[in-house]
Amino acid sequence: MPNQFAEELERLRGKMPVRELARRALCSKSTVSDYLNRDKIPSPGIARHLDNALGAQGKLLQLAYE
Repeated sequence: MPNQFAEELERLRGKMPVRELARRALCSKSTVSDYLNRDKIPSPGIARHLDNALGAQGKLLQLAYE
């Protein structure tokens, strides 16, 4: 679910700037913002990158598939 993904992404991101998360996840900051604002549904690939960048242990990847 996009809402659950966005909520978990925001929780895991904490105070990390969007730009830093984008750098770690190998994507643009506008892409991260789109997911945080629920404007886009993440692909499995970007969900994996975000999951790895935040050390989410597969949680974001799982939410991307729901």
